[in-house]
Amino acid sequence: KVQPYVDKTIYVDWNAMMISSYIKAGTVLDDQKAVEFAIKTADFILEKCYDKCSGLCHFFDGKPNEGGLLTDNLYFLNCLIDAYFAAGSKKHLEKITKLVPDPKKIRSYAEKEGRGEVLWPLRVALSGRRASLGPFEMMSALGKEESVRRIKRALDKI
Repeated sequence: KVQPYVDKTIYVDWNAMMISSYIKAGTVLDDQKAVEFAIKTADFILEKCYDKCSGLCHFFDGKPNEGGLLTDNLYFLNCLIDAYFAAGSKKHLEKITKLVPDPKKIRSYAEKEGRGEVLWPLRVALSGRRASLGPFEMMSALGKEESVRRIKRALDKI
């Protein structure tokens, strides 16, 4: 009997959504094993699918393939934030700041997901205020290093 083909390809964006879901479910259901599994999976993706020079890949089938898509970066960034809050691990927070997408990617994502959902938290993280210059103007004026520093500071306060 011939066994059916099983695709064992690991897609970063899909796994990132799964990681966030496991962390949230584990937290709500008080299931530490689910949270640990999710964080272990995030660590695997960081180890196998992320390179300091080229960033995230889109999928892993024994080796990293294709440059990461916007969805890979955004969903993985979100799962790292979830992992950071679940584990309290600075390791994940440090990776988040390295994966912060450029303003063009943020703008595109905000248009798709809803400007208020994306830009308001970013504005507050950058300025510390509800009302301020727009986040893109602030990031441009502050530069990447200062923007990342302020986002880290905001995450530390949450």
